[in-house]
This record gives sequence, structure tokens and C-alpha cells, in this order.
Amino acid sequence: MISDLALKRKINSCLRRQGYSVVGSNISLPEENKETYRLTQEYSRFVKAKKALNFLQTNRDLALNYIVDGKDIEIEKIQPQLIEVESGSRWEILFRWWCLTWWSIPYERSFGRQMRFVIFDKYHKSIIGLIGLHSPILAWGPRDQYLSIKTGPEREWWVNQSLNAQRVGALPPYNDLLAGKLIASFLVSREIRNSFSKKYRGQKTLMQKRILPSQLLFITTTGAFGKSPIYERLSYQKQKLSFFLGYTKGSGSFHIPDNIYSDMLDYLSYQKIDTARGYGTGPSRKMKLIRAVMDNLGYTEGTNHGIKRGLYLFTALKNLHNVINCGENPEYTDLSINDLSDFWKSRWILPRAKSRQSYRNFIAKEYIDKEFKAIENYGI
Repeated sequence: MISDLALKRKINSCLRRQGYSVVGSNISLPEENKETYRLTQEYSRFVKAKKALNFLQTNRDLALNYIVDGKDIEIEKIQPQLIEVESGSRWEILFRWWCLTWWSIPYERSFGRQMRFVIFDKYHKSIIGLIGLHSPILAWGPRDQYLSIKTGPEREWWVNQSLNAQRVGALPPYNDLLAGKLIASFLVSREIRNSFSKKYRGQKTLMQKRILPSQLLFITTTGAFGKSPIYERLSYQKQKLSFFLGYTKGSGSFHIPDNIYSDMLDYLSYQKIDTARGYGTGPSRKMKLIRAVMDNLGYTEGTNHGIKRGLYLFTALKNLHNVINCGENPEYTDLSINDLSDFWKSRWILPRAKSRQSYRNFIAKEYIDKEFKAIENYGI
């Protein structure tokens, strides 16, 4: 059993390692800018990567087989394909591999509803990017205010016809070709909507035992460091695809990495507090457990990591507000992956490739070697 004092010392040391100022019971970031935010999240990311190092090494060659060198990309022949990830498939391995090595925000296992997609370049036989969707947050002020959703059963009804995106982004070298905008635009695609309908048709909610309509009305996501240049002003022709709703409060759990979280669970278990986490306990279960420990140790707002992320809503509906507030039937824009890909090529990638050739400098093996060296040498 770890004592209160020993656990608090470990937490304080970890927080300071991430760049936080810890004075008494108060935790704060000395600066609020993208570089500070990136460095703050680096520690937790490397903790997860080192923990999964054997997995990463075992599947290193598999990952390398699905990366193209920048010099080998033929821009006009890029052919995006949406592949839904199935459990036990090579796509599941590749999805996890990239989540652990590429994103600055540490990867969290999802509970509840979950849909994962790999965006694959059929011509170059390489992965363009990933989309990871999971159960939404039930109560989220900016979203609920924007949609005029009331509290209680009505909120659960509408929110459970949505998903939240934990992963949306392009991988190298496609990220240097503004492929992040392509991946984000796929959130309103007919294909993802149809996959949702097929997967969740006729299923009951766990708590209320209600069968909800198997229609995906909207998807929410957040920018890693505030507002996102990928999501801002994202459109298809003249149709707006993303809507900025405001900022999150800056609370979460990433600043408590897995090694510290494990000590926290032991601490709670010794006090006979239920630490079960999984389907049915809610997507914010981890944060509730962390809050219980931090409150007990005397921290003020211990689950506030200080990074206020920009909150965005994506919808394929022309009449989302009227569906929710006036009982109208959904009217979808019905954009396909091919529609969105063709527009992305003409609007973004062709002009970008002409004005910026840096993507051609990307060498897959050099990138992977550098990433593994960084993970192996990072001190925890």
C-alpha cells in the first residue's frame, strides 16, 4: 500500500516533469502556447509507447510495408479508400501502431461504442490517415447549448445518435499534403453514416434499455492545442462541414500517465473503493477515479490539465437543429468518399504539391528508426 505522502510526491514529480507548476494544492501551466502544450503531453505519450514497445517492435515491418516514401508519391494518382477496422485484423494492428507512435495526444483505449477506420491509398498501397470514433460525452456544455439540447432523457436520446472522434488525422508523408483536411471531411461521409447504421441497428442502450434510431446525426471532436487549422473553415464547395462550438474547460486525465494511474488504482483498492472500468461504467470513468484520488490528497481541481481544446461539430445534415428541436426528418447532403476525395484533390492537394515540395523529403525507414530511437532513449 502506497502512503498518501509517497503517492503525492510521485504525482508532483511527474507533473513537474511535464512542465506543470505545483504550489501547495494548485497545479498550473506557466505558459499557454502550442509548444508548451505539446511538451506537456509528451511524457504520457512516451510512457504508453515504452509500455507497448514489444508490440511496436514486433509490428515494425508490417507498419513499414504500408508507408510510402515521399519521392514515390504520384499526386494525381492518390486513391483514398475507407476501410473499417475489424478486431483481429492487420488494420487493427496498424491502427494501434500509429496511434502510439504518431499523435502528440496520448492514445486512450475507448469504451462503449467504437468505430475505427483506416484511410488507405489504393494506388500507393499506403495508409493516408486514421479515424477513431467512440461514445460521446453525455453532458458537454458548448455542444448542448449549440444544439439547444435539454438535460435528462432528451439529452441522452440525441447524444447517443452521435459519436466523438478521438483520432482524426493524416500520417506522413500525406500530412504534408494537407490530407488532414481530407480525413476530417470524411466525418460527414455517407459511408461512415451507413457503417454506423449497420453496426448499431436495433441495439439497446445499456442504462435505459431503449432502442435508439440507428442514425448518425453528428460527430464531435477537439483540436489538440486549441483551435485547429484543419477544422477551421473546412468545407465542400460552398457547404460548411465543421462548426466551432467553443473551448473545453481543460479537464481530463492525460497528465496522469499509466504508471501513476496504476498506483492510484492500488491506492483506491486498498480503501475498498470500486475501481472497475469498462463498458457500462461510462467514458469518463478514468477521470472520476483520478479525481477521487486527487481530491483525497488535497489537490485543487486535480483533473484540470489546463489545455483548453477547441470543440468542433461535424454533420451531414442540412437541418440538424430542426431535427432536434422541431421534429423534422433528417435531410442529408449524402456526400460520398469519392465526392470528398475529388474535391480535396482539386482544392487542396494539387495547389499544395506545386507550392511546397517538402513531402518529397520523407523517407519511411528513416522516420521509423528515428521514432524508435526516441522511444527507447526517453527516460521515464
